[in-house]
Amino acid sequence: MVEGVKENYNEKWTAYYNRAIKEESFEIEEHFYHPSSNEVQYNQVTFKFLVGGDDKIFAVACQSIEIASVVKQQSKANQLIDASLDVF
Repeated sequence: MVEGVKENYNEKWTAYYNRAIKEESFEIEEHFYHPSSNEVQYNQVTFKFLVGGDDKIFAVACQSIEIASVVKQQSKANQLIDASLDVF
């Protein structure tokens, strides 16, 4: 096991790839604490299976996009909504 990686990390990502290999494209939101920056990082990860000319899956593509700004905006919007509901 890699130092600093939680115990279930490998099992979780293996399950993600196995899910994609079964011909399912999907997205997940991952967040983790980054000790160097002292911040929680948020990523949207997309998994897509790739099919060859023989119509068989030959690989899984995984793309990660940092979405901290989107998460923070959603949080602020939710706080505003909650505050406005309290007024009524």
